[in-house]
Amino acid sequence: MLTVGLSKDKELCASFLPKIAPRVPDEIKDDKAASDAFYLNFSVMKICHKIAKLGKDIKVMYKALDEDDSASLSPHELLGGLKDKYSIYFSETEVIKLCEYLDEDGSGDVDFEEFKAKMSYDQYSNNYHKY
Repeated sequence: MLTVGLSKDKELCASFLPKIAPRVPDEIKDDKAASDAFYLNFSVMKICHKIAKLGKDIKVMYKALDEDDSASLSPHELLGGLKDKYSIYFSETEVIKLCEYLDEDGSGDVDFEEFKAKMSYDQYSNNYHKY
């Protein structure tokens, strides 16, 4: 129900998302880099969890997100596709940080190999309890 309500009101969604994000552990809250890494891992975990929950291959999700069939994902495609197709909500700031993390070659877009390398559910399943 929450995702349905938020999908219609972008302003409400942007203001609400930070309120439901996990709390940074006290031992790293004063370390900006560690806090950013914590939230980035949470973002990746949300995507990996959805892939696993749907029982889909990572390539299926990537193709669905690549709306223009360019073999790369722009931040806009990632933000819109995750929200519209998978009900995974991110703020624009979160998506920009996520794209910077995924974009290993610095091209500004995320190709499939970059996406696949960072979206390993096994890698993040051990950290699920943190969030």
